[in-house]
Amino acid sequence: MSSKGINPASYDSKDWRLNTGLRWKSGNWLVDSSFNYIFADTRNVSADDALVMPGEYESKPAYMLSVTITKKF
Repeated sequence: MSSKGINPASYDSKDWRLNTGLRWKSGNWLVDSSFNYIFADTRNVSADDALVMPGEYESKPAYMLSVTITKKF
């Protein structure tokens, strides 16, 4: 059985990302934050490589902002 194939349900485009983060500390308090951005990409899946459906697939840009607040007791 061959393991060759591409499934259009997975996010397997070229994974270019921009990540940054900051930390602030004061006494017993700690605040961590991060911002992540994944750039959009288009990929073409040929009929020879397709596991399910050949075609052109476009991923939209994605981003995430997170903030974590911690207090030491």
